[in-house]
Amino acid sequence: MANKINKVTAAVIQAMKKKSALGLPDRPSEAGLTPTQIKTAFADFVTGPTQSALAEIDRVATEVTAVLSKLFEGVYDELPTDLARFENDDKIILTNGSIYKYNANQGAFVKTNDELESIVSAHIAASRQVGETIITYQNGVIVSMSSDNVVETIEYDINGEVEKVTSTYADGKVYEETYTKDVNGNITKIMKVEVI
Repeated sequence: MANKINKVTAAVIQAMKKKSALGLPDRPSEAGLTPTQIKTAFADFVTGPTQSALAEIDRVATEVTAVLSKLFEGVYDELPTDLARFENDDKIILTNGSIYKYNANQGAFVKTNDELESIVSAHIAASRQVGETIITYQNGVIVSMSSDNVVETIEYDINGEVEKVTSTYADGKVYEETYTKDVNGNITKIMKVEVI
């Protein structure tokens, strides 16, 4: 599994252009192309099984799932019921951003108060109102989340815990939310300030 989500390569973009209407001659009928061949040129670069927009979307979705699977034991629409395969402290994430940890003593998943969860959940909830959310990973951790109205960058301390979240809004306002922790890593203070 890869640790990152790859961009569409220049070679794939070029192949998609060649398969599209851009690859047709100026007068396709006069060049001997049938109506079916012309229709295919308009649709295949979007819906074709390879080197198409849908094939690239499927590839990205697979890579995102692979990256999330490294961070968690899985990404689920709802809590799994087949608990025998999980070990104590295994974490899973639901598609709504909620993070659960398996507690072997209880034989159940317990919702965590994971700070990453609160950040991801808040962003997912906010982005549902504004459209697409883009989550960027670096070395297996979320480093930014962006939507139409806000870009949030996440900084981590030397222990890999969230230390600061900077939110830059479309109207130009910037806020920094800093987390102060005790020696055990528990959040003791959250300070949110506007950056001027």
